[in-house]
Formats: sequence, structure tokens, C-alpha cells
Amino acid sequence: KAHKHLKTTQRYTILSGDLKLHLDKKVIALHSGDNFTLNPGIVHWAISKNECWVEIYSQPGWTKEDHILIN
Repeated sequence: KAHKHLKTTQRYTILSGDLKLHLDKKVIALHSGDNFTLNPGIVHWAISKNECWVEIYSQPGWTKEDHILIN
């Protein structure tokens, strides 16, 4: 689901598979071995057609209060 963070920076590392990361109106295709850093304030969501393993590192750590759903 589309959401944003006001405080959290996230680093996505694709461990295996392919992921389409939607950033506002832009789409970035990520593949196994790719890294991407997502800064606060950007509406985003991710879709994978097949299985995809992703490591997401959040700084500061993820909190429910900073996970803001967008309708």
C-alpha cells in the first residue's frame, strides 16, 4: 500500500528476485544485488510479480507512527 515516512530513511537491498519500487509517479526496477536509498517524505510502495527477497534497513528504526498510509 502507498505510504510515506516523515523521519525514516530506508535502504533497500535486493537479495534475490526483481522488485518494482514506485516512488510518487516514478517507477524504479530493482534486481538481485541492487541497492536503493529512499529518503523521508516520498510516497512509495513495491510490487513483485514473483518471489523477491528484500532487506530493508531503516534509520532511525521503523515505527508505526512514522508509517503514514496514503489513500
